Amino acid sequence: MPIYLIVFVVAWVAAQGSKYLLESYKNKKASFKTIITESGGMPSSHSAVVIAITTLIALREGVHSSIFGITFAFAMIVIYDSMKVRYSNGVQGETINNIISKNKINIPKVRVVKGHTPLEVAVGIAIGVIIGYVSFIIFHSINM
Repeated sequence: MPIYLIVFVVAWVAAQGSKYLLESYKNKKASFKTIITESGGMPSSHSAVVIAITTLIALREGVHSSIFGITFAFAMIVIYDSMKVRYSNGVQGETINNIISKNKINIPKVRVVKGHTPLEVAVGIAIGVIIGYVSFIIFHSINM
């Protein structure tokens, strides 16, 4: 399996796993299905994944490489989308559903897709940097 796919999987599992643990602690229960199928929450697994890969590429290829530029741009788009576009979308969806419920309007409720707060993204970024750096150390020491 290519190194970048391994880092992708490790970052995703770390972020989703910590999301599950935090949800279990906060609510005294958590559904594994909910953690996998719903968006949003602490930490941002999107941010963790794109930053882990970007960090690894920065360390392996250098920050002046073309591939780093591409992955950095991609990471910024993903992070912006999760904090601005999807977050706003989620707030709007919840508001629409509240209006539908409050006024007993006979239409289906909208699907709410939650984004992330800046803190959720910051924690995801921190997880990504740590995983990218540790992966670099591990894979560099075994010359992958």
